This record gives sequence, structure tokens and C-alpha cells, in this order.
Amino acid sequence: MPTTKQALTDAGKALERLGAQDRRAHQGMTASASIGLKSPVHRYQQVTRELLDAIQNGTYPVGSLLPGELEIAETFRIGRNTARTAIHQLVEMGMVSRRKRAGTRVEAVAPKNVYTAAISSLPDLLEDATRSYLQVVSVEQRQVLPATLEPLQEGGETLWLLIKGNRVHTSTHAPISSARIFVPQKYEGITPELKGKVPWIHVLLGAQFGLQVYEVAQHVTSYRVTKALSHVLQCLPGPGLQVTRSYFDKSGECFLIAQNFHPANGVSIMTRWRLEGKFS
Repeated sequence: MPTTKQALTDAGKALERLGAQDRRAHQGMTASASIGLKSPVHRYQQVTRELLDAIQNGTYPVGSLLPGELEIAETFRIGRNTARTAIHQLVEMGMVSRRKRAGTRVEAVAPKNVYTAAISSLPDLLEDATRSYLQVVSVEQRQVLPATLEPLQEGGETLWLLIKGNRVHTSTHAPISSARIFVPQKYEGITPELKGKVPWIHVLLGAQFGLQVYEVAQHVTSYRVTKALSHVLQCLPGPGLQVTRSYFDKSGECFLIAQNFHPANGVSIMTRWRLEGKFS
């Protein structure tokens, strides 16, 4: 069984190979089949993922100490600030704790809740959008919606744009969900805005086309987090929560459908219901 230091060194070499693959892929990309280009993963996110894997495979069991910032920086050949940011991500996920002169202690093998939504009204839902941003991976043209989403649009559009990306917490930059967002193709004018840190899509549609959210239909169901998706969400493969929201304007047109795939232990949605008007 490899030593802790050897395991970390192997992870550093793997990260170097991943970075080289990302650079080659970026150099060879074209926009022939996709409107958008794949967004590169930040270096600290790659290091966070490697450390997360090392914790989950038992290299650093609960109660043990992670290497210090300097050792991580040297192993992965990154700056010390990048190493510090990667460790901070693990702290925000509830997986490690830090104390002066005591080091970084492993507290858990799976991330704790990173996103909590307390929603009791439509304004609450729209305000909640300010707590995260979207990292767009690609924008594709689709002729039809997936069959599972057709009932949610309640008739109307047949040509759609599919925006794929990852939703990230504004303050901690921790991944919240993997997102698939459908927008009628007639609103493809927002495509140039889908770069960098993108706010919620309904905000872009409102700014450019004057669309106002009048009603939102939400559908919550279970799904399974695959191994590939677990790397993106920085969680273990297994149960997950799929939240699908359809956005309608006052005329009843569905101008946005957003699917967000969360790890089961990475989201908490609280809804409050109130009876309006007179009652006995």
C-alpha cells in the first residue's frame, strides 16, 4: 500500500497530466457543433478534487492531518495561495477543520450541505439566485425537449437551446449542482453573455428581452449521481436530488426550464406555505 506522501505525489503527477490534456483539448477545439467552448477548470478546483479523492479513498482517514499548504503547493507545483484556496474549499464543505499550530484535520469523508434554500414566495426564489452563479460548459442547439420535460413546458416552443454548466456558490465557490438549462431558440441572443460567471439565466432574459417571471413550477425527484458527475460535484457516487423548474411569463409562455442535479447530502430546500384571504 503506498505511503501518504507517495499517494499525494501520484495525485500531483495525475493533476499535471490532467492540466496537459486540458491545454491540448483547448488548443484543438472548434465551434462547429457548439455555440460555446468548454470552460477550463480552475487549478484550485482540480487540487480540491484530488484531495477530496484522497480523503474518500482512505489515504487521509477521519482524524488524520492533511499535509500543510507548503507541501501541497510543492507536490502539485502550484502557488501557496492556490493551495490555501483548495484547502478552504474542503473547510467550507465541512470535510476538514483548521486550527493554528494544529494543522488541517479530516472531519468527514463526504461533504456536508453546501446549499440551503429557504423559499416561501416567488420573490424568495428569485432572490435566492443571487447566492450562486453559473459556469457555462457548452451551449447546444436542440430540436426538441427530452421526453421527460415535455409536460413541463405546457405546449408552445419546439426549438430550444441547451445550456450545460455547473452552478457554484458565490461566496465559497463550492459546486452546488450540475445544470442543464433549456431556453427557446428565439432567445439565442443571450449566447454572447454566456461567458465567465453567469447569473441565473432568467436575469439575462429579463435584461435583454424584458421577460418577467410570473410563475414557477417546481418538480423534485431522485436520481443517481454517477462516478463522472461525482467528480464535478465533489461528492460520493450514489443518491442525488434533481430539481427542475419551469419559468412562465404573465401570458403563460414557458421561456426557461432549468434542471439542477444535486448530491443528496449537498442541498436542503425548505418551503413554507401560507393561507391567504379569509378562512374560518
